Amino acid sequence: MTEFFKTISASEVKTTYINLTDNNKKTYGKDFPASGTELCIIDEAGTEFSAKKHGSNQLWSNISKWFVSKNIQPGTFVKISYDATENRNGKPVIHIEIQNQVSNIPNITVEEENETFTSEISFEFEKQLESFLKDNLTAIERELTIYTDEDGNEGKQYVTDVGIIDLLCLDKNKDFVVIELKKKRTSDIVVGQVLRYMGWLNQNLNKEKKVRGLIITPELDDKLEYAASMVSSIQVKYYRINLEFVTKQDIEKKQ
Repeated sequence: MTEFFKTISASEVKTTYINLTDNNKKTYGKDFPASGTELCIIDEAGTEFSAKKHGSNQLWSNISKWFVSKNIQPGTFVKISYDATENRNGKPVIHIEIQNQVSNIPNITVEEENETFTSEISFEFEKQLESFLKDNLTAIERELTIYTDEDGNEGKQYVTDVGIIDLLCLDKNKDFVVIELKKKRTSDIVVGQVLRYMGWLNQNLNKEKKVRGLIITPELDDKLEYAASMVSSIQVKYYRINLEFVTKQDIEKKQ
């Protein structure tokens, strides 16, 4: 039996993979099945998910569905265990059990691709913003609709082999539009991420459709504008939120 505890990082959440490394930097990949092995992931509730051993020390592929289903966020503490004698439908079983769920982390600094970004917005707000945008797509662009694939999977938090798209939509021409919230990531990272999603769509879904990207952010960002200006299929749009605090009397005056 192999068992260890670890904290899910922001990088793992963004790319939807799990390093088989504990919080003391000890790796366990050699104790798990070989690279390429199809796996059955079982969570603390007994729900099953699919995954694949990737390289020498990672869980990859459809494990992205576990991230979405469990609303996994940076800081989530899990126990990972593997017994070589246990299998489900011929697949080795790995148990991933959440020990605590962090739902709101106001400030996280993460090193990624040699750049640092700071999240100053709660993950709960990001989730609500995605839901608001999904329900108000025409405010972003006329005749924009959410995409639904042949299996009934909706385009909000759409799972791909290369990550999770915030919103996958169709425009008035029924071409794909990848919408990604910047979420305080650096401009280079978010542009690269959108291009990665666009490339995956172009190669894996309907190849007759055109694909373009739309980055949504609340702050003017010259670096983002420069980067996006060199890719004709990516556009940047900004949103503004007005928060007003009023008394009961203020509300009654407006009625």
